[in-house]
Amino acid sequence: MIITYILEKYGTEKVIGLGYAGNLLLICQAICNNLNSNEKLHIDWFSKGNSIVYDKLYSNDTQIINSFEYYFHQNLNKSTITRSFYKKCEKLPYSKCNSLNSNLYIFIKKEFYKNFTLKKNIQDEIDVFYNINFNKKNVLGIQIRLTDMVHYHNVPGIEYYIKKAVTIINSKKIETIFIATDSEVAIDKFKETFSNINICYQKNIMRSKKEKDSIQPQDRINYENNMVNNRKYHNYLNGKEVLMDILLLSKCDYFLRSHSSVSDTAIILNENIKELFI
Repeated sequence: MIITYILEKYGTEKVIGLGYAGNLLLICQAICNNLNSNEKLHIDWFSKGNSIVYDKLYSNDTQIINSFEYYFHQNLNKSTITRSFYKKCEKLPYSKCNSLNSNLYIFIKKEFYKNFTLKKNIQDEIDVFYNINFNKKNVLGIQIRLTDMVHYHNVPGIEYYIKKAVTIINSKKIETIFIATDSEVAIDKFKETFSNINICYQKNIMRSKKEKDSIQPQDRINYENNMVNNRKYHNYLNGKEVLMDILLLSKCDYFLRSHSSVSDTAIILNENIKELFI
């Protein structure tokens, strides 16, 4: 039986759902909650309003209305049987998805890719980045979630990740560090601290120039706000960049996680991570 899961309001009044990674985690949670059924999923990020990555210009130009389909092909057609995403995340609590390669995560990943296929243009970009930066190297992936999380939720700052990285590098033969972050400050600090190690990251993407920032993602990702939106397909690109960070983190040999759905999703969709650091 095919169920269409409809995204509704969760974390903010400005957009439906959560951040991009949070919305992916809701899909993983829906799969998790259907462990003992034969339900197949179709995803609707449009009917109840605009998701955080909805991009009016991109939708007009591509004729793709459902913003989930900017990034994935859905292998099943939309169903007349609908259900809202579960708010209660008992099996996948936020920022606590740490059971690397658990049977549950393996099941979720298998079902996720049974229902959805990554768009070829995104897969091609990931493959190019991997071949240039990861291939035949010992890679430490680090997600550094700062800005509004530091400002509002008192999560660890850059120095926490620096100290953790030093310990990991001293115990593993790390050749490359891949950084997924929302702050340019973090990249600059890692380059300065680890000048003898290759530091790689997605270039030419939107990041805050601060470590601690009161502006939240739903304000930075807003196609109607010309102060933060100065590139074509701004919202679409933000989603693609987060998705690429998630999938690249999943391909690293070692992973230092952050307090974030990006880390949770990378761990669930793990491709190569051998050891997780918290």
